Order: sequence, then C-alpha cells, then structure tokens
Amino acid sequence: MSGSMNWSNAGTGDNDENLILVESPSLAAPMMEEFCSLVEVATVHPDFTGALPDLCDGVVAVPEILPAVVINEVDASQVRVHTGHRFVELVSDEDAAVDLDGWRVVSSGGHVVHTFEDAMLSPLGVVVLVGSEWSGASSNTLKATGAMPHGLSDALILEDASGTTVDTFPMAGMPPTGSLNRWFDGDSEAEVGSHAQLTAGARRASPGQRMDGGQWTDGPAPAAFVMNELLANPVGTDLGAEFVELVNDGPVPLDPTGWTLCDASGVCHTFGPPALLPGEALVLFDRGDHANVPGVRLAESERLSLNNSAETMTLTQPDGSIHDTVSWSSSTEGVSLNRSVDGGAGADMVRHDQVQGAVSDTSAGLQVNGTGW
Repeated sequence: MSGSMNWSNAGTGDNDENLILVESPSLAAPMMEEFCSLVEVATVHPDFTGALPDLCDGVVAVPEILPAVVINEVDASQVRVHTGHRFVELVSDEDAAVDLDGWRVVSSGGHVVHTFEDAMLSPLGVVVLVGSEWSGASSNTLKATGAMPHGLSDALILEDASGTTVDTFPMAGMPPTGSLNRWFDGDSEAEVGSHAQLTAGARRASPGQRMDGGQWTDGPAPAAFVMNELLANPVGTDLGAEFVELVNDGPVPLDPTGWTLCDASGVCHTFGPPALLPGEALVLFDRGDHANVPGVRLAESERLSLNNSAETMTLTQPDGSIHDTVSWSSSTEGVSLNRSVDGGAGADMVRHDQVQGAVSDTSAGLQVNGTGW
C-alpha cells in the first residue's frame, strides 16, 4: 500500500510525499480501512496529472490469518531398504490447538500423501505422518492415507480444508538416506538442508523432535554464540588487523542476524546473514582484504577499537539481552586472546599460545591447532 496525500486539504508543491509499505496482512487491513475512511478529504497534489486511481471501492478485505503449521522435516529416501524410515513431520507454532480436519499434504505433482480427518494438532504440537512400513518410534505418529513420498517430487504442499496453501516444503537435495529439515526448526521461511549437515554429530533425522533432540513443547535450546578469540594488539597498525572470532557452539544452526557486538566506548557492529552451522565460526575485522580467512566479515562502521588494555566486549541478542561479555586488562603484541577450551562457552580467556594444542600466536577462522572449524 502506498500513496501521496496532503491531509491539510490545501495541497501545495512544498509538501513531502508519504510512502508506506506494509507486508503483514494483519497490519495492512486496519491501516487500509483507516486510509479509505479519510481519503475523500485529501487534496490531490497540484503537480499530478491524469486519472486518479480507484484506491478504495468501499470494501476492505480482511485477509484470513492462516495457522502457523509448518512442514518441518521430510525423509523421502529413494533407497528401498530405508522405506521404513520415510516420514513427513508437521509442527505448530500456535498457542492454541489447530483443527486439521480436511487438511491435506500433497505433492507438487498432485499425489495426495495424506488427508486429515477429525484431527487436532495440540498447541506447539507435532505430528509425524508415516507409511505402513514405518520402523521408528510410535510417539506422535499418524499412518498416512496415501503412499509416502520418495524423493521424486519437486515439493510437498500443506493445504487447509479450503484448499489454500499453508506451507510448501522443497524436496530438492533429498539425501539418499536421512531427512531434509528446515534450517531453523518450525520456520516456514527457512531454507531446507540435509539434517546430517545441519546438526552436530551428523544426526540422520529427528522425527517428532527438534533437530537437537529436544521436545517441541520445551522450545528451542538457548543459542551458544561464543566470543572465542580476539586480537586487540596486532603487530604494527591496528587498522585491518584487529579481529574478533565468534563460534556457534550449539548443536543446530544459528542465525546471527540482529546480534550486536559492542566495545566499552559504544562502537557496535550488527550482524546479518548468513547463518552459522554447528561448530562454524565467523571472524569480524574492521576493514581490509581477508579472503584467506574462513568466515570473514567486515564491521559496518569500519571500526573495532579494541583497546590494548582495560576493554570489555559485549555480545547482545536481538531482543536486547546480554549474551556474553569478555574483558581484559592487558594484551601482548601479536598474540590473541582465546578461550582456554577452544570454542567453549564460559571458558577463561588466555593467551593464544598458552592454549593446549596451539601452533601459532593467532588462528583467525581456525581452531588453535590450525585446522578448520
């Protein structure tokens, strides 16, 4: 929804234009209703020529807000010996039960995998559709009314009782064994990837559970974003040489978007995508070409301002809560500070060359032994 209106009823060439873009249907409907109730008293800009668009026809449609039910994980192995492991996992992010009566899971080619009858999905619940040869756990499972998908479909589609698409799950990249899972459990906007590649320990699948093995009703596990290494006192100039390395020490992917890293003087950097896989690191420099460093990112302010002494770095979550702090009172030229247990949240910060297994004075983007994360 966009428009340029002069609400003073005295349009001139000096008025600023007003532009608003609303993508949320639940916000757009009431705003459009208010807009249309006032549009008749607005004055057209004097420079406007041509016919006025019919912005309001007297009917303001309030779109239906679909329940947040997501196809979260699918195992559609094409290997015959693994047919007993095929499943489709659906999860709800709703605080209230969702009536699934008449809902369907269908392939993009039109094959009906399952039609729900008299089925309720509990708040923050999960249901796992399985075939007749299912050999896994029985908790939260429901035998599908049709044949299970086997990796030949472009996508699976979840439709409500009216036939409206609620969610679409792309099937491209289905591994020969194991499942595809949303990068972030329960997020319909998240891409999908191999479950084994998305989890610490290369777990093959997690039907009825979160990727980390937790229960759906328990909510996601806390993020484990660790300030692991920092170089405050490089040899020579600080510009383009100071860095902070952060590691995802959790069992599932971590989206750093919206996280901030700030020094004691208030100089901050706000992180964006891409997400970090379990055990993956990013390295923040202020500026410069660091293409040889895995996971490198540059500070938006082109500053890090890491003091050689009396400094504190604070890592803050998108909701504003402090996730981690690191302080130091002194530093050694050319030697970074590193967790005493590489990548370990809560471990003390010590000189890099004092960490067991260290082979150098710094290891930006690498473990202390020089190997990749």
